[in-house]
Amino acid sequence: MNVDNNALTQHSSLKEINRAIEEQLMCVIYRSRSLVGEDGEQEILKSAHRNNPALNITGVLVSNSGWFLQVLEGPGMKVKKLLNKIEADTRHSDFYVISKRAIDKRNFQEWSMASVSVDQLRFGQLVKESLSGGNQGLEEVRNFLCYGKWT
Repeated sequence: MNVDNNALTQHSSLKEINRAIEEQLMCVIYRSRSLVGEDGEQEILKSAHRNNPALNITGVLVSNSGWFLQVLEGPGMKVKKLLNKIEADTRHSDFYVISKRAIDKRNFQEWSMASVSVDQLRFGQLVKESLSGGNQGLEEVRNFLCYGKWT
């Protein structure tokens, strides 16, 4: 049996490329309307703390008056699968992906899922900043989580 070494090399390269694409770090930001109270939010966070480490996913859940803004960071395919699961979750509605992009480093690498409640003005600023593709809002949330104060 003749084996074409070029074909094997090409096949191996395609496998490596596909693996690299699947493992490319992604950051997805979405917003949705919460259909649960504070107890329901705590259950969502418990589930994230339990499941996200095995998926290598990190992030933050920002809430304000019944709205969520969630940041998910991790390998692209795993983030995509989790996002599909979240979108189908009946504990929220009005699901909208604000931003989806490849990243070089995580903003929330220390947290399987951090959480912070903000006022309406800051929530609106974070949504606006995320829509524009900027990272400043996420850095401010990270700094608040690390240092306990807003910049």
